[in-house]
Order: sequence, then structure tokens, then C-alpha cells
Amino acid sequence: MTKKDYIILANTINKSLNRDDVLITNQDDKFNTTEQIVFDLCNALKQDNSNFNRQTFINVCMKS
Repeated sequence: MTKKDYIILANTINKSLNRDDVLITNQDDKFNTTEQIVFDLCNALKQDNSNFNRQTFINVCMKS
């Protein structure tokens, strides 16, 4: 995968988090579920690319 692919993934996660019609209505559950997905993706992407920047990916996913 390329940096472009990682950016697309992170921006898609961010867009999904900021939708008004998400299925999880409890904010704590929404955050916990999202955090787990993002961290699991980070682990998988780091295995794919040793130069993968975990913190940058997390920052893009979680920006508001």
C-alpha cells in the first residue's frame, strides 16, 4: 500500500465518525469502537509497511 492508500483509509474513517446518522448513539461506545478499529488497522498497516506512521494515521482518523 502507498501513503495515498493510508490517507484514503484515514479520511474515510474520519468521515464516518462525523456522520449524524451513525448506528452507535452513545458517544462513549462510538469512541471505544472507533478507537479499537483504528488501532487494529494501525497494527495491520504497520505489518504491511515498516515505515507506516501510526501517530499520523491516528491523528487524521480522529480529527474533528
